[in-house]
Amino acid sequence: MQVLVPIPTTWDFLLILSASFLFFFSPALSNPRIEEAGLQCVSTTANLSLSMIPNFGTIMRSIQDQVTNQQWGSASITQLPPVLYGLAQCHRDLNQSDCLLCYAESRTKLPRCIPRVGRLYLDGCFLRFDIYNFFNESVDPKHDNFTCGSQAATNSTARLFGERVGKVLANVTGTAIANKGYAVAGEDGTA
Repeated sequence: MQVLVPIPTTWDFLLILSASFLFFFSPALSNPRIEEAGLQCVSTTANLSLSMIPNFGTIMRSIQDQVTNQQWGSASITQLPPVLYGLAQCHRDLNQSDCLLCYAESRTKLPRCIPRVGRLYLDGCFLRFDIYNFFNESVDPKHDNFTCGSQAATNSTARLFGERVGKVLANVTGTAIANKGYAVAGEDGTA
């Protein structure tokens, strides 16, 4: 009895190699969403200087440890002047490695504000540092604003916008309580 064994061709070899590559190496696509959406550097009444850099670095290292474990973190230094508070949070849809990349990018961009305080919005995360405890603020009425169209918006348009924002905040707050702190809400933009 004679057994014929086929000799692999070049195409057979490439097919086997490709299948092996896909089996052993998972092609993972990642997007840490590090595009800058907004930066606010705010002057304060306190006399801040470059002496805040060591405290800034200490806060950022502490926040990084928390971001590694839970995708958000906060820290403060209140004993050594200048007093600083910091907060970082990744969007919930980012995986852990993308969150860390987004935080690392924001940590390198936000020092542009020093010796002022600031907040940086990237597409995938948020980072803020300030000289007061802002952790219980959802909106800062002095620095958070909206621009929807021209600056010639009437008072009634601003009032209507405020009412809609109030509805959205009430909806998102109720949903967030039931959803581990995360929620999305919206309001129809028509009159």
